[in-house]
Amino acid sequence: MLPIVAILYRSKYRKLTLLVTVILAAIDLGTSAVVCWTYFLTGIIAAAVLKVRIESLLIKCIANITAVASFILTCGLLETPGYGYERYLITSLFFLCITISNPKALHFQFLNRLSDISYSIYLLHLPILFVTFKSIALISDLSMIGKYTFWAMNFMAIPIVVSASVLTFIYIEKRFMQHSKYTKAQISVVQKS
Repeated sequence: MLPIVAILYRSKYRKLTLLVTVILAAIDLGTSAVVCWTYFLTGIIAAAVLKVRIESLLIKCIANITAVASFILTCGLLETPGYGYERYLITSLFFLCITISNPKALHFQFLNRLSDISYSIYLLHLPILFVTFKSIALISDLSMIGKYTFWAMNFMAIPIVVSASVLTFIYIEKRFMQHSKYTKAQISVVQKS
């Protein structure tokens, strides 16, 4: 679905593409609690929102407050099943509000570095969380933990996820990206001669 959306989004039918995709996302989210592709749709919408310059301090302030509130809701205050529409709406609201407010904290150098490894984080976070929880389950009964302990366990895994993602970025992704740039440069030289 996402490659089709990406191709059609670059056409003159951009608005129609987004409308149809949002309708399909709503149908998909309404029928299943394990829909993940729609979260990438929010990223596409956020990229479009980012191109619009919002100068109003009031709008930015409201977006900041809304982002904080939606983040708190997703940290266990609101029980949402799987990746259903409730979680999607709250997460999308958070992401879009952060995009609108564009806080200066997001421009710190270490966060730019995190964006470099974001694909590795996406790929590795679930396996690492799985191993983390399975390891803890060997010494503790996970059915007896509360939501604060659950979130503490998730936050304990963050340094492991980031470290593993840095390594895979440096030794796998970056090498392929450099190889791709080198290949494109070779093709360009050949075409010129």
